[in-house]
Amino acid sequence: MQSAHVSASDNTFRMIIRGLALYGDKAEFMKSLRMYSNVIQEKDFIHLLMVLGTKGFHSWFSEMIEITGLKQISKQNAEEFTLLCIALIHLGNSEAALLYYKQFVEPSSVPTGDFAFPLLHEMVIAQIEPKKIIDVISDLKKEDSNTVALERLLGVALKEGFMDTAWELLKAVTNIRPHYFWPFLLRASKERREIGVLGVLEEMLKMNVRPDGDTLEYYCIHFCDTEDPHQLLVRLHKLGLTVREILTPLVSFLIKQSRIDLAVNLCHQYDVALSAHHVLPSLLKNWNFKTDVNNIVVILKKLIVDAHDAVSQVLVKVLKKCNSLDQLKFYLQLVQALKLEKIDINPTVAEHILNGLRSKEPSPILKEIESLICQFEGTSIESSAIPHPRDMNLPELENHLIQLESKGMETRGVLRLLINEHCRCGNIERVLELRKSFHSKGYRESAGMKTSLMHAYIMNDHLDDALSLYSSIKEQHPNFKIDEFKIVDLACLLIKSQQFTRALEILKYEAQFRRIQGGPQLVKNCWKLLGACEDEMELQKLFSMLIQLKYCTPSNIILGPLVKIHLKKENLDKAVSVYKECVTNYKCTPLQLELLSAVVRAEKLDLMQEVLNYSAQVHGSESMVVPCIASFAQNGLYKILGKFLLEVSAISKEEMEKRCERWVYENNLLALETLAKACQPLRSNVIDKPVLYTSIMKIHSINNDCEAAVSFYRELVRNEIEIPKNVSNELLQLVQRCKYELPQELA
Repeated sequence: MQSAHVSASDNTFRMIIRGLALYGDKAEFMKSLRMYSNVIQEKDFIHLLMVLGTKGFHSWFSEMIEITGLKQISKQNAEEFTLLCIALIHLGNSEAALLYYKQFVEPSSVPTGDFAFPLLHEMVIAQIEPKKIIDVISDLKKEDSNTVALERLLGVALKEGFMDTAWELLKAVTNIRPHYFWPFLLRASKERREIGVLGVLEEMLKMNVRPDGDTLEYYCIHFCDTEDPHQLLVRLHKLGLTVREILTPLVSFLIKQSRIDLAVNLCHQYDVALSAHHVLPSLLKNWNFKTDVNNIVVILKKLIVDAHDAVSQVLVKVLKKCNSLDQLKFYLQLVQALKLEKIDINPTVAEHILNGLRSKEPSPILKEIESLICQFEGTSIESSAIPHPRDMNLPELENHLIQLESKGMETRGVLRLLINEHCRCGNIERVLELRKSFHSKGYRESAGMKTSLMHAYIMNDHLDDALSLYSSIKEQHPNFKIDEFKIVDLACLLIKSQQFTRALEILKYEAQFRRIQGGPQLVKNCWKLLGACEDEMELQKLFSMLIQLKYCTPSNIILGPLVKIHLKKENLDKAVSVYKECVTNYKCTPLQLELLSAVVRAEKLDLMQEVLNYSAQVHGSESMVVPCIASFAQNGLYKILGKFLLEVSAISKEEMEKRCERWVYENNLLALETLAKACQPLRSNVIDKPVLYTSIMKIHSINNDCEAAVSFYRELVRNEIEIPKNVSNELLQLVQRCKYELPQELA
């Protein structure tokens, strides 16, 4: 330039600095920047940041600031600076973009939750690795510059459809709540219907998040196949949900669909209380005066376990809906049915109903209803708008405690009720909190409270605390009788803790001073106690004592552990020997099918014959056919099973159908497929093949396994087997809910 007599301009120096940045010569770059820093304007600085960022030299940034003295970006260039950061993110250098952003943008200068959020948004759009995004969010949280970025960004990922990123972001949330999964469930339902919804639920459970009632009803069950509610319940239960979690939202959904008869069937099948908070509004909103009164009573009986005033609410609100003689007749039938079931109502509510009746036009039916309402126990007692604490559920008791404490009132009774309720529910942490509060106020625990606490400790494996309370009860309340099931459960925990002798001592001691009632309610506890024994001699000793002291009586359930202990050790000879003793001494056949399966699996046909012979002494020879079929089928022995079926003279159709239902419930596809293969060449009058094929298709349906279902259907077609209508219907329902496209030849 000097030779050509061309003078250097400011732009020349800018180009030199830019060129050195592109070349990567840090020393020369810094030297030139110092020499010509006066020509670098704010826009030039931004352009240099872009060069350094794209070349990966953003670590020079701090020295650049020292040299140029630039502390902030003006409003005129703020947009260009933001675009620079966004461009760097899409070019794969989000680290540089964030470094620049944090230097020139103060958290206090932007609204809460907006700091760095535009950059995070672009990182999602650019599909940056989720781990990098989460690391950035963690840093922002630690710096207290943006504490809500994760939740907001999760919404962005969902909206833009980046589901993999959304899942990773969700997993990073510290306190995940069920409603966070609602968008995932909605999207999954659109894409794959039920199978998509169940997939999200499965992930939800893996993340240790339990779905609440609203999540299940409105975002899961709503998109599932409810043609067979029981089968849907089985599918959900298979995922890991409890019947208690499923039943309430499923019943609520069915009531809204005016399918109360199906809801009632579920209530009969499962001895589980319904949540009044969830079901009651559905029942009242979808009230139908043509519904069978008995069905309504079944639902109400399930509700009053959770909320004592459920019946009262229904009677008051339904009375307001009664606008005709027919509706009043229905109301009368409802009151009569409640009276028959001995379901009581609150005195205040009774008075309210009577006032409501008087406001209507007089009629004989009204007088009859009024007479019945007056007959409810306690209607003449002075009413109170506030329910007694003993009529409150757990949340109501917790709220009542807060109210009493805020007013400085006596809390002993409420604390006692709360401790008992939380003990019953097994909420040991809350029990400990309440107990500490109880003691701090100088209250003394009653014997009843101590037994509840003792059992809560037992259920949570706190042996020392349980024994301490047991000793306290015996010393301070020697005449108090502890519930037998609590004694048995304490003995069970002692045996699990290798304290067999101590367990026997307690069982003997309790039987010395009382008449042990035993009975059906204690069978499950005794069975668990026997099952806790791992030593054969100790088990026999414990069994003899339980029978002698009348904690239980010999039955298939109680005798089961005596056979099971040998099956666990694969000592089949001893297991069969004990089984024979059970048949001879008690006329019982404990673990008959499990024992048969074990000896068949081990190919010990002599032992199998012994089991069959002894079982026949109790049940008869004909009744042993189905268990024998089951033992072969469950072990996949279709050839032996085929020969056996040829030799059998008669098979109970009813028993075989029950066995198939059992296999469906157990998801035992092997047994059903083995039986289907074995009976294929046989006539239909030997085995009910339509029931068998339907059961196989039901398992594929429960598993949402469309491929297996189609494969099975093809096999039936290929073998020219007449396909039962139930099989076709089950397949169609499965592919419809899973949005599965059937092959052309089956469509």
